Amino acid sequence: MKHILALLLTVSCSAAFAADNGSQYQWQTPADKWEVTPKISLGSQTSTATNNGGDTKTSLFGISVLGEYGISEMFSAGLKLSNVNNKEEMPNNGGSDKTTGLEDLGLFFHGRTAMGPGSFRFGADVGFSLSKKEVKANGDETANSGGLTLAPFVGYEISSDKCTYGARLSYKMLMGDATSTNKGTTPATESKVSAGQSTALALFYEHDMAPVTLGAALEIYSMAKIESKTGTTTTKTAGRTVTGLKLYVPYTVNDMITI
Repeated sequence: MKHILALLLTVSCSAAFAADNGSQYQWQTPADKWEVTPKISLGSQTSTATNNGGDTKTSLFGISVLGEYGISEMFSAGLKLSNVNNKEEMPNNGGSDKTTGLEDLGLFFHGRTAMGPGSFRFGADVGFSLSKKEVKANGDETANSGGLTLAPFVGYEISSDKCTYGARLSYKMLMGDATSTNKGTTPATESKVSAGQSTALALFYEHDMAPVTLGAALEIYSMAKIESKTGTTTTKTAGRTVTGLKLYVPYTVNDMITI
C-alpha cells in the first residue's frame, strides 16, 4: 500500500457559452450547446512504499481535449482524448520510468437534477483502449489500459451566494481483461490484466470572484491490487491509496471563452 500526497494545478481554455451551470468541478454543458475544452495539466507527487522501498517522485504533464454536447438541461454526452508524459524517479536505486502516449479514448454520459437545496449529479465514463498496453525493456510503458473501463459516478453540490461546494464518488473497473505486451523479454510476452478497481472520493469548494473562480478539491483514490497472468504464472501488484489536492482558477474572458 502506498500513500501519496499530490498537488495538481490544472489550466483549461473552453470555447463555449458561459452559463450559471453549477460548479466548475462538475461542469455540464447547457442544453443545445457544444463545448470544446483543451486542457493542460501539470503536477508532481511523492509516494512512499510501506515496505521501506524508498520514495518515488513523479512529475506529471498532460494535454487533453474534451468535446461535450448538452442534450437537454438534464443530460449531456461527449468524448475526451488525452496524451500524457509522466516520469517516475526512484532516488533509492537511481532508476526512473516513464508513462507516455495516448490514454484511453473516453466517452461519457452525464446527468443532473434538482434535489433539496442543491443539484444531484450522476453518469458514467467509458474508456476504450486504442491498442494493447506496452511495457518496454527499460521499464517505460504506454499510458493506455489495454482494455475497456467503466466508471459510474454520483455527486451532489450546493450553491450559496458566491460559493459552491459538494462531493463526488466514482468507481472505476475493467470490463473483462486488459492486454499488456512486455517487450523486456525475448521473445516478447503477452499478459492478461484483471482486477485493479479504484474508488475515488472528491470534496470540492469554489468561490466566485467574477471574472475569476477560485477552486480547490481534495481527491482520494483507493486502488485495488492488480493481477497479471502470463501463461500459467500470475503476478500480483499491491493496491495503493492516493490523496491529492487540486487547485483550479478559471477566468471568464467573455460569454464564449473561459481560460
